[in-house]
Amino acid sequence: MPHKDREQRLAYLRAWKLKNRPSPEPEAQTDASLPPRGVVVFSADGTQVQCHSCGEWLGSLNMHFRVHGLDARSYKELYDLPRTRSLWPPALKDKQREAALDRNQGAVGRANIAPTTGRPAGQDARLGVRLEASAARKGVNTRAGEKTKPKS
Repeated sequence: MPHKDREQRLAYLRAWKLKNRPSPEPEAQTDASLPPRGVVVFSADGTQVQCHSCGEWLGSLNMHFRVHGLDARSYKELYDLPRTRSLWPPALKDKQREAALDRNQGAVGRANIAPTTGRPAGQDARLGVRLEASAARKGVNTRAGEKTKPKS
């Protein structure tokens, strides 16, 4: 083993990953006023979300994408967003979550929800999924299935 010291090995692995396995980057759209593919852009206060098709700032995308002739699935596929990504801004999502908890909606819904099937075999992960996974792995080294955070 070329590295006797753990810190040297981790530094070597980090440098190797930066060179040979770069993190995916969001893809800019042709119109610079539109948000990049693969990420959902929210306002600074978290109350609005930007449409990938027209660049308009809205309280929610859940009904707006119909203006562009799309449904949620096709919108997410077109702009490489994860299938599980919410199209609500964080403030609205928190408000709806609190309202559902007040109604004890979780207990009612769990009994009626079918188990998820996951991504179909052979379907590649979308850019948004790869971006999230890459961000979660930043600074994490894997050895024999164990994840270790490097010492600062």
